[in-house]
Amino acid sequence: MERYTRFCWFLGILVCLPCFATTDIVAVQKSGDRYMTLDTIIEPGGSFVDGTIYIQNSLNIVNNGQITSALNVCNNCNVYIENTGIYNAAATLGTNATITQVIKNAADITTLTNIGAGNYGVLVQDTATTLNWNTIKNTTIGANKFEFDNAKLEMGLIESISNVRITNNLFIHTHDVINTDTLLFANVSGDGVVYVDSDNLDIMYELETYKVTNSIFVRTVRSGDYGRILNNGAGRFLNQLRIDLPEDKLLNKMDKAKTMSELKHIMSRSVRLNPIKLLQPIKTLYAHKMLETMHIDDDTVFGFMPFGVFSDDIILNGAGPRISTKISDDLHLTISGYFADLEYSDDINEYTGSSYGIGLDIVDNLSSDNFVRIYGDVGFSHFNAGPIFNGRKTKKNPDGFSGYMAGEFGHKFDVDEYYVTPFIMVGSEYTEVLNDNVLDTYVGAGANAGFDLEIDGLRYDYMARSIVRSDGGFGASVNISVWSGLDAAGADFGVGVFYDNVSGPSYRASINGKFGF
Repeated sequence: MERYTRFCWFLGILVCLPCFATTDIVAVQKSGDRYMTLDTIIEPGGSFVDGTIYIQNSLNIVNNGQITSALNVCNNCNVYIENTGIYNAAATLGTNATITQVIKNAADITTLTNIGAGNYGVLVQDTATTLNWNTIKNTTIGANKFEFDNAKLEMGLIESISNVRITNNLFIHTHDVINTDTLLFANVSGDGVVYVDSDNLDIMYELETYKVTNSIFVRTVRSGDYGRILNNGAGRFLNQLRIDLPEDKLLNKMDKAKTMSELKHIMSRSVRLNPIKLLQPIKTLYAHKMLETMHIDDDTVFGFMPFGVFSDDIILNGAGPRISTKISDDLHLTISGYFADLEYSDDINEYTGSSYGIGLDIVDNLSSDNFVRIYGDVGFSHFNAGPIFNGRKTKKNPDGFSGYMAGEFGHKFDVDEYYVTPFIMVGSEYTEVLNDNVLDTYVGAGANAGFDLEIDGLRYDYMARSIVRSDGGFGASVNISVWSGLDAAGADFGVGVFYDNVSGPSYRASINGKFGF
């Protein structure tokens, strides 16, 4: 009895299996009329011949074999046919019925013969490779609507397609050169996104699609994807910068460049891509320090000097102590320090910072009115500059180290109460930010000139100094010193101007209050 029960249970399952089937597999030839209610796959060697296939509801047909039967589609039914075999079925469509040819790969681009006029559409869907649009168009003659769902197409020339639905993404590659706004799709529905690219496009440009009412156009625009344009770490840094600081001055300037050479020139001026350029205000400060005249006091003198350096791009305000002393009748020494705040702003860069440093100035009056002067500074800086690319990765608000040293040799000429001391010089300058460092060396020439007088116990010294350097920099300064021997106090007032090929003209003003002890 138990064995009989198990046999009946197994037989029942076999009988009921067709009730749960969702797809009909056709592997042999079938002829005569047939009613189709399930999704159907016709395998190679399988076929429907003669008679009529009556479609009873919306369904999918995958034909890898042959369909030569007539096709009758019920009212309001939608039939999707993916065909890699032979299809030659005279179709009769009920009211609001449609036939849609599904194309997923090149093998699906076949002709549905005798499909007839009416609601015949094409669905290009989930294509793993790029399909040729001209081949699809010339093979699916009679189709009056198209749907693209996550598809890739190649168009030799951009042409307008009407009655289109776009789902998910549609990627189009073309060989065409788009010089004006060009209509791509008319009477468009769906919420998919269209991307177009061309192999005949300058790397700095890209094709952009945009929608007007229910039409999609394509046009050439300047690309803002620097990861694609530059194809390096700097490009990826700039793309991230656009996310973090979309209004950054560097990006705004770069986006207006028309050529690659113009783009690279802008990049070469950027502190974000060239960290060493953060120290340009400090280099300008050093240039003005070289224009300072060393006033020789008879006593050991302590001073405190506020100063400012200005140009079109730089605002640098600071102050610092200084002490000068006479080691011997011919050897004089000044030790100074400074701290300063700076602001820098030009058409592509904008940052602030602070700096501090220490300097040394030695003059030795040699025999026969000759002299040697050696002087220099070292300094440390911190910059509030945001993200900076150091060639490998991004850093924020880096620090810098810098210094300069110069030596002069000259001869003093006295003309009545005036003196002139022409000299030759050699100098070097070192700057370092992150892993970027530069050592510059130059030679130059210059002269000091002046005179002094004493009135009512006050000594006045008027001094001028000029320098011309081989690196293209040149400048001049004027200094007036007042000293009261009775009070052992006084002040130095100085102004200067310097020009270089990077910052252009810059100006300096200072006042040094001092007293002896």
